[in-house]
Amino acid sequence: MNELTSRAEALARLAAGAARHAAVLHTGRRTISGIVWDKDLCISAAEPLARAGRIQIEADGTAAHSAELVALDLSTDVAVLRTQLAANPIPRADSGALRLGEPVLVAGRDARGALVHEAAVAQVGAAWQSRRGGQIERWLRLTQNVPPALEGAGVFDLQGRLLAMAVEGPRGAVLGIPVETIARILGLIERHGHLPQPYLGIAVQPVALAPGSADGGAQDRALMVLAVDAGSPASAAGLLAGDILLSEGSRPLGHPLHLVRALRAGAPGEQLEFKLLRAGEPRALTVTRGERPAAPARARCGH
Repeated sequence: MNELTSRAEALARLAAGAARHAAVLHTGRRTISGIVWDKDLCISAAEPLARAGRIQIEADGTAAHSAELVALDLSTDVAVLRTQLAANPIPRADSGALRLGEPVLVAGRDARGALVHEAAVAQVGAAWQSRRGGQIERWLRLTQNVPPALEGAGVFDLQGRLLAMAVEGPRGAVLGIPVETIARILGLIERHGHLPQPYLGIAVQPVALAPGSADGGAQDRALMVLAVDAGSPASAAGLLAGDILLSEGSRPLGHPLHLVRALRAGAPGEQLEFKLLRAGEPRALTVTRGERPAAPARARCGH
């Protein structure tokens, strides 16, 4: 048996093993992949499921059936679904051991069956925060684009162990949400019975600052508090409509996304340290992160 034949057979075995942990999700809008994680849970990409109604799921040897959306975390692009697949636990690897250029296999499914794609690690780096403020344990980018149906698919090493979930990143890049991020989110759901979302209870708008008004600094933008939810953590701490939020800790606040990232950098129960202006006078205020109410009607404000 020559080297080429040996490699082909090894890849075929790897693909077959990875495909056993692949699912296909039909949302009515599009078809994406999922990872059959453990017991009755499936992991997929959150963004394509954000506006989905009924979700149908199927895997190797199973008929299509409805899946229950347990958690949808757009900040990390991780969705958790409860299914009737009842698979064995998926083998997992430490994504921190990945090296630049290391080959990986992206394995998912589409309406026709198992679908695999060879790629390699184009870039690997430290923990980062998404544009929506999600904490992601490791930066991982793949070398090639993958078919749209493989969004939400598993990224496997050459031992058949799960490293990450493939998602679409900015400007068409293919990113991997590392297995450690997925495991952390599942751990939160197991402890709380749901995925807790930090919450302040304020609506904000960017405003321009007069030169020198930010306590002598060079900051030219800040966030004005437009509204405060009654009974919210912000209300309990004494934040008022009209307050100008300058910074949280060492983070300047010049855009609403800056506040989202500051809010999601901690868990409910942890504190935020704001510097602000009230009627032109500098102040400091500590607000304890709360948990977003389950009923949307109770949370009028966005942060």
